[in-house]
Amino acid sequence: PYYYAIKGKRKDGFTYVLYINGGHPPFTFFDHAFSLCSYVLQTGYSLLSPWIVLKNVRSGWLRIQPRLQQIARGTTAVFS
Repeated sequence: PYYYAIKGKRKDGFTYVLYINGGHPPFTFFDHAFSLCSYVLQTGYSLLSPWIVLKNVRSGWLRIQPRLQQIARGTTAVFS
């Protein structure tokens, strides 16, 4: 039975789900893991280098530190 109308044509439920998901079934955990592995292999192993990971952690900390200090100051003002 055709329950849905997509662009004026009658479609069944499976076709409708494929249509709203961009033409593919919903992603599973293994799809995401496969995608990540293929991305790492395409861009090279430099993404997993300890130096690059440390650099990214440092830069992230430097970006988030002022906001954390602002939150901490605001919290102490509330409790004092």
